[in-house]
Amino acid sequence: MRAAHDRASAALRVAVDRTRAKEAWGFAGRTLGRPVMTPHGPGWLRIAATEAGRQITTFWDGGRTAQQALPASIPRPALRAIHDHHHDGWDLSQPPEN
Repeated sequence: MRAAHDRASAALRVAVDRTRAKEAWGFAGRTLGRPVMTPHGPGWLRIAATEAGRQITTFWDGGRTAQQALPASIPRPALRAIHDHHHDGWDLSQPPEN
């Protein structure tokens, strides 16, 4: 997951910010978030991984769905981008948030 996070950081052109909060692991070790520096300033990059073809829609698309469904008046991190890819039999999704 750390290697996948590093690949996602490079693909999204953000840098892990090791001076801020430590990494955060989530759902069964299948998500990993770290603070990053983005072109917009400090942000958060969370990746999710699952075996190829086994995505659970709510888990996989939750950030994207929330961004589209919730009114802007509800405070939350801004979803800046989503980068999905496949690597070694795993599907990975990386939405950087700010």
